[in-house]
Amino acid sequence: MRQVRTFVAVEISEAVRAAAAKVIGRLAKCNASIRWVEPENMHLTLKFLGEVEAVELPDVCRAVEEAAAEVTGFTFDVAGVGVFPKVERPRTIWLGVTEGAEKLAELQERLEKGLKKLGYPPDNRRFSPHLTLGRVKHAGPELAEVSELIRSLADQPAGTTEVDELAVFSSELTREGPIYQALSHAGLA
Repeated sequence: MRQVRTFVAVEISEAVRAAAAKVIGRLAKCNASIRWVEPENMHLTLKFLGEVEAVELPDVCRAVEEAAAEVTGFTFDVAGVGVFPKVERPRTIWLGVTEGAEKLAELQERLEKGLKKLGYPPDNRRFSPHLTLGRVKHAGPELAEVSELIRSLADQPAGTTEVDELAVFSSELTREGPIYQALSHAGLA
């Protein structure tokens, strides 16, 4: 059977996308070994499902529609560059969510409940809404410069996104980077 690498996400506004691209531009000047996310691929992941049987996709999309219908539209603000796990040894560089984080968490929780009924286990980690900017490939001396710059961008505002729908995406991994395709959209209440 055919499997599709699948995730559920909120698409971000063009203003946030442009601000994220500027932040990446500043950080990339450090020449550290970091794989940056292409701005057109940026999104806020609510749930990564992994490999899903193609025949299960209609049920997944229906569960996403049901979860979305339980939450009214809202906005969230993006601000502040941060890292996982810690700034001294970053592995993932991200932009955080300030206002609206609790609504994203509510939406993510409803999504988890609906998908659990289909056999997708809930994430063990606490949901931390963010936009991934890049992933560190190799730690090198340049990372110290990146870490310093990240500290200086801790409060960097990056715009607002209006959430009125969720999207179910497929993700094909290629040498050039991932290719995302929206499989369905689910409107919020």
